[in-house]
Amino acid sequence: MKPFAIAGMQLDLSATHENVTQMGHRLEVLMSVYPWVQMVVFSELAPFGPLIQHARPLPNETEAAFQEMAKRYGIWLLPGSMFERVGELVYNTASMIDPRGDVVGRYRKLFPFKPYEAGVEAGTEFLVFPGSGQVKQRIEENDPRLGEESIAEVFRAAGGKIRESWCGPCFGQGPDALQPGHLPPLAENTCGGGQKVEPDPLVHGLIELFLLHERHSQVVG
Repeated sequence: MKPFAIAGMQLDLSATHENVTQMGHRLEVLMSVYPWVQMVVFSELAPFGPLIQHARPLPNETEAAFQEMAKRYGIWLLPGSMFERVGELVYNTASMIDPRGDVVGRYRKLFPFKPYEAGVEAGTEFLVFPGSGQVKQRIEENDPRLGEESIAEVFRAAGGKIRESWCGPCFGQGPDALQPGHLPPLAENTCGGGQKVEPDPLVHGLIELFLLHERHSQVVG
């Protein structure tokens, strides 16, 4: 199994004005001191705080700024969540941004924390990345521990969405994430010139699951 370096950022954030500028400064310091970090995770509602009046549609200029940060440092970036406005509805939504600066998925919080998130709608889908093609195949097999249902069937029944993936560290860089003319960058950087390396699923685990921002991060990078 290859190591994958994740930094959790817990900042002193404002509830009355934007925190995106501070997040960018702290990310710059982090990557200067720890350039080997591969993923950075900020806390829930970090960009604008917990006030619902900051809700805005996605995509937007703030998400684009985070995309540029991810691309600049070549990292996976989870920049906290933002209140997303869809017509009259508001969701607590987290964006998953890859090292190319592409948004590969958005997660709408499934269980808004009431009464503090009054007026916030619940999302309907998990965002799940299988660890590899071998793992994806294994989770589709019947499992006697689940009454002969597969793990994948259980996730789908609960509203889960299973994304394609390549080797273990290459979250979401499979066929459903690539754009025309793009190559999966970690296939060269991590997997030896495009050679696909399949980890042992018993060692690697059944899935790598991002249930984003159900609670504030307690890990400080």
